[in-house]
Amino acid sequence: MSSGEEFTDYLASIARAEATEAARQESILRHQHWQQTTILGKLTSFIVSLSRSSFFENVADAFRDQQQGTSLNAIILFNVVRICLIFMAVLAVFVIGKVIQRIIGDEIVVEEVIEIVEEIPRSSLNKKERRSAKTKTKTKTKKED
Repeated sequence: MSSGEEFTDYLASIARAEATEAARQESILRHQHWQQTTILGKLTSFIVSLSRSSFFENVADAFRDQQQGTSLNAIILFNVVRICLIFMAVLAVFVIGKVIQRIIGDEIVVEEVIEIVEEIPRSSLNKKERRSAKTKTKTKTKKED
């Protein structure tokens, strides 16, 4: 390779590195925008901030510490963490159930329409018409008197 080719290769590698760095910066900016504007982004940043808190670091250090594993503080801390994890699991199931219940609805309503159809034979209908006609004529004759 000549020195001219090495120089152009060097310039090409610098250009690639700059392009990679620019793409990485753009990706970081888009990720920050996503974290600030969406609900899931805010939830993710909240979880990350919780994981960086000193409490969780101390808990992790207590679990890593094998020499004081039998001390009273380590046992109490271990049991408190266990209870907290169980409580969080139950709470997560409860929240997921409430979300599903909101999606489906509070109760299932079954509506039934009952129609009662009574068939009247024509012969009985004629009898009723005759009776009503007789009562009408009787009332008219009584009024005329």
